[in-house]
Amino acid sequence: MADTSSEYRIIDEPPGGIGRGMVVNPVWPLLAIALSGALPGLLWLAYNAYAMNSATRSREFIVAASGIVGAALIAGLLFGLRASIPPQVFPYLLLLLIAWKMMAGYFVYLDQDRNLDLFQYYGGAVRRGLLPMIGIAFLGRVVGVNLAQVSPLLGMLFYDRVFLG
Repeated sequence: MADTSSEYRIIDEPPGGIGRGMVVNPVWPLLAIALSGALPGLLWLAYNAYAMNSATRSREFIVAASGIVGAALIAGLLFGLRASIPPQVFPYLLLLLIAWKMMAGYFVYLDQDRNLDLFQYYGGAVRRGLLPMIGIAFLGRVVGVNLAQVSPLLGMLFYDRVFLG
């Protein structure tokens, strides 16, 4: 005989899943993006979307991935043009990379911030993100500076101010 019992479920209610206990307020990954490069902060936002299991997580994944790919393209373009532009202009062109990563991070932040209230309403716990943010900012700089000696493009993804000194 088939089991006819049903479970009460609200469609927007985020179900439990792997990583559910590791959700942080999305402002912390956004600050990590500001203090580090595009790669660590946007990956953290993507993981936060996965752990929160929000209704907009697929859009958040797409925006985070496009932020990383766009940052790689901009970093590659800046690195390729670095020899042909005056050194005084390079810091201003670097603003393109910073604006791109912050724009992508902010779009994901807006989605996650709306979904965080629903996540908490249905019993989801939100962890503090200050220490991981500080760790990502510090490690992003260290990894970016060291990686820039091998691959300047990857160095700029971890720490976008690597060529400013």
